[in-house]
Amino acid sequence: MTKSVRTEWVFCTDTCAVDRQDVILNKRRKVIQVNGKPMEGWMVELKVSSDNEYVPMDYSQDIDE
Repeated sequence: MTKSVRTEWVFCTDTCAVDRQDVILNKRRKVIQVNGKPMEGWMVELKVSSDNEYVPMDYSQDIDE
């Protein structure tokens, strides 16, 4: 089975669930509206190299803002 490689953007708060083989390319602070209330978090760009299930992974120290 051949792995596909693609780029995805995900919104995360304190932690982000990504596969261990994924690579964080970029992250930036973002505030979105959830039920009319602001929620602070990160827009995280990932290089996704598999279709495996996602596992929790703390990304806060991987890339500087």
